[in-house]
Amino acid sequence: MATIDAVNSLLKKARQGDAVAREKLLATHRDFITKVVSWRCHRPVDAHCDEFSIGLMAFNEAITTYDPGRGAAFLSYARRVISTRLVDYYRREVRRSQDVPLTVEGPEGESALHPEVVSAAEELSQAEEERRERAAEILAFSEELAYYGLTLEDVERACPRHRAARAKLLAAAEVLAQDKALMERLRRTRQVPLKELALLTGLNRKILERGRRYILAVSVIRANPEYSYLENYVKPERGGTEGEPR
Repeated sequence: MATIDAVNSLLKKARQGDAVAREKLLATHRDFITKVVSWRCHRPVDAHCDEFSIGLMAFNEAITTYDPGRGAAFLSYARRVISTRLVDYYRREVRRSQDVPLTVEGPEGESALHPEVVSAAEELSQAEEERRERAAEILAFSEELAYYGLTLEDVERACPRHRAARAKLLAAAEVLAQDKALMERLRRTRQVPLKELALLTGLNRKILERGRRYILAVSVIRANPEYSYLENYVKPERGGTEGEPR
């Protein structure tokens, strides 16, 4: 599979109408689609089964509907779209029959779970996987914070209680996260570049100093596309870019 940067580059082109980029995304992610569909169906699938076709169409849909501004990494979003479309597929199959038994008889007389039962299990599995992914993100974030000498408790204590103050720090963290040079400096020195950030945001340096732990933690999340769940909690809010007298 291509690197994250390569995927994002193809994704941007595909969303702008580049058919070649879209086809390349689909072609290079067939293994990803197969794995997601197989996991959701609890059995191996190949390119000839209906479920794979649904997964392929769902991935194509995800390319069109993906919104990077909502925080989730593209592949995480695509995984959810594929899962949702498979659940929809099973539900449509169920509606074709008035009675929904627990099991159905297969072509060789074997007993198998009815698709509606499978779809219910799929929804539970999806929720469980999301819990696992969220827990893995929190663990990875905790380990990254340790590099800077911080803990989750430190970040929680550093979070401003007032919305206006929090909005300013979130906006400052977003500016930092988008500046590759400053983020590299942050990782190298383990210190928030307060002087440069004050110039870029127009915020009072004292405000930035008081909120430096929170700014550091948020910028680390915003700069890492793998933190798709955590990003939802640290998006910039309105009112966070107003300048303050120095």
